[in-house]
Amino acid sequence: MVKPNYEIESTDSFIAGAEERANRNAVKPDNLVQIGNRVPKELRRQLKQAALENDTTINAILIDALEAWLADNDTKRLRGSALDDDGL
Repeated sequence: MVKPNYEIESTDSFIAGAEERANRNAVKPDNLVQIGNRVPKELRRQLKQAALENDTTINAILIDALEAWLADNDTKRLRGSALDDDGL
């Protein structure tokens, strides 16, 4: 009787599951471009963990976060402030 190699089987299962989750949550528009930035190692570790825990991809989290930040920034710019020069 052949002894099963659980290490290889579990690794293959994990990889297949990760690939399936990534494909299910991937953002797939035709107009994606690559950007490169440097972030602290701990932030990257937290991002990877958050993607795993939320069954999504790092790319999806980054796109959501950037879109939210830009929307908030547009709202602040449109709202203005008391210090804006109103021409009076």
